[in-house]
Amino acid sequence: PLTLGYFSLQPSESYEAVFNFIEVKIVTKGKMVVRDKDNTKYVAEVGDVLVFMPETLVIFDGESDGEAVYFKNVAAVPSYLSQALAATTA
Repeated sequence: PLTLGYFSLQPSESYEAVFNFIEVKIVTKGKMVVRDKDNTKYVAEVGDVLVFMPETLVIFDGESDGEAVYFKNVAAVPSYLSQALAATTA
């Protein structure tokens, strides 16, 4: 399966995520700041592409303020689908 979605970050506390699948994020607005397990910082701005491979720890930095579209190789979470369907039928 392949899922396409929308992702946004606003300035807040940093948080960690471990990706157990391949995910590609394309920044469409603002910037996204991420760090890896070695604390190396990457700043992605409009048009930049972030690629996260399986078993990758990503720290989303609190200074991030941006939006992206993403593709990942897992099925969509059912609760996300029900929200999208409700919005199209309202």
